[in-house]
Amino acid sequence: MIEQCATVRQVKNGMASLQIERQSACGGCSHGSSCGTALLGRYFGQRAACVEVSDSIGLQADDEVLVGLPERDMLSASLRLYMIPLMAFLFGAVFASQLASDAGGREFYSILGAIAGLSAGLLYNRWYARHRPNHSLRLIRKISSKGGVLAVSPEKLASNR
Repeated sequence: MIEQCATVRQVKNGMASLQIERQSACGGCSHGSSCGTALLGRYFGQRAACVEVSDSIGLQADDEVLVGLPERDMLSASLRLYMIPLMAFLFGAVFASQLASDAGGREFYSILGAIAGLSAGLLYNRWYARHRPNHSLRLIRKISSKGGVLAVSPEKLASNR
């Protein structure tokens, strides 16, 4: 399970709105200033992701929680994100190439078909992300409460996994 800390922004009708600070995959290594990924992370800045999850543990605004995403769900989302546009790109190129009547225009139609297929794949992913509810993200435990930190140490968190 991939775990991340989040802050509860509000709780309404059994749903908690969480703000998750995005973290760079790197940033802690010794190459910091010479790493291209770290440079891009500094350029684009840290943005927060806002998600909603079912409140099964009685949360309040400003609580800190630990959320988790199963690896299987992360893998399937990655495959959908990358493979659908790629397959649509290839299908569009081959299909448009086969529709072209003359050999000289095949390359042009192939390029147009590839662009159309890629666009269709990206639009499908956008539609899927907006219209399919994400029930994969799970609340694991409350780390701190409005009134202060609960009696949970990093060692205890590691031992409870």
